[in-house]
Amino acid sequence: MTAENKRSWFGKNLNSSSNTATPLSGWWIFGLCVAMIVGFTTLITLTCLAYVDKPPIPEQVVDTSGNTVFTGSDIRQGQEIFLSKGLMSNGTVWGHGSYLGPEFPALTLHRIGEQARNDYAFQFNKTYDQLSTEQKGAVDAKVIETIKANRFNPSKSVLTLTHSQVRAYQAEPAHWAEYFSNPGKNGGLKPNTITDPDELKKLSAYFTWMAWASAANRPGESYSYTNNFPYAPTVGNTPTTVAFVYSVASILFLLGGIGLTLFIIGRHPEWDWHSPQNGTLLGCLRR
Repeated sequence: MTAENKRSWFGKNLNSSSNTATPLSGWWIFGLCVAMIVGFTTLITLTCLAYVDKPPIPEQVVDTSGNTVFTGSDIRQGQEIFLSKGLMSNGTVWGHGSYLGPEFPALTLHRIGEQARNDYAFQFNKTYDQLSTEQKGAVDAKVIETIKANRFNPSKSVLTLTHSQVRAYQAEPAHWAEYFSNPGKNGGLKPNTITDPDELKKLSAYFTWMAWASAANRPGESYSYTNNFPYAPTVGNTPTTVAFVYSVASILFLLGGIGLTLFIIGRHPEWDWHSPQNGTLLGCLRR
């Protein structure tokens, strides 16, 4: 195809001096400014609220007897290990990250729930699978009640974990050591990504703290610090009404906004970026 043919491909010479573009409508500039102001105001507000309402990192995490299980320093160092090993490029944390690996706090929370189930089922001298329907209902209710209870003391900055939560934490390093050892089962991480026992313990402390924040009710509320995310009905994490409302509203606003824009431009083509009389690609396609 020659340069001349390219210029006249849509039936009009796009380089013709007579095909000057019409000025950009002021409504587009106004709309862009409104969108920028509303969008950035919302983002800044939500960012500030995230820092104000973030889950607390306790200075001490203890068992019901007051014995230290791990510390706030362990949690912070576990986060540093997580980031230094690039694990967010493997799995996710509260929905942020990659999807090659697991949702780390969700998997930890699931194991905490399983441990609590087994411990409460043992009171019937049975495994959970051996329980009757009524017994399973009682155990499930107890698990939810226990894990949703917030045992953080803000005045002392001390978090108390139940016996089941402590047992689950103590088993976590072995789970993660196995996960990191085999690239075929961990989304392609290099072999033995983390083998140091101390690093595995601190990483487990970080995941256990996040699992606690995912399930424990925020003070004075009936939902967790993460608004009951991730979804885990066995420990009482189910979507809140607010989550449903915002999810549906966001979809409606997106689709409604796109539809309204197309409707207005269809009724008033002169409000488009350029009028259909000029030689722009959009104008030629309209013809």
